Amino acid sequence: MKLSVYFLILSTFLVFHLSIKECAFVFVGYGLFSFIDWRISRWRKLKLAGEHLYWEKDLEDPHMENHGDLSRVRLEGDSQVMVHRILDFLSEV
Repeated sequence: MKLSVYFLILSTFLVFHLSIKECAFVFVGYGLFSFIDWRISRWRKLKLAGEHLYWEKDLEDPHMENHGDLSRVRLEGDSQVMVHRILDFLSEV
């Protein structure tokens, strides 16, 4: 949670001479919704990572990978490293 948002909320309540109860209510509400937003974005990132990471090697064709009903060409060496670096970068964003 950004401290600048709390500062703006507090300064707004001081300028308009509003009660401390109202200010506390807005602080708690902002904190709660900020936490919920963080949890939803974290859940989406983990779901996206799960879709791209947990592929199993095909026993019949060693150049293919399977994930449920889907199959794709298996990445080798530098290509696989690059994909993981991009996924790590996107999960940080």
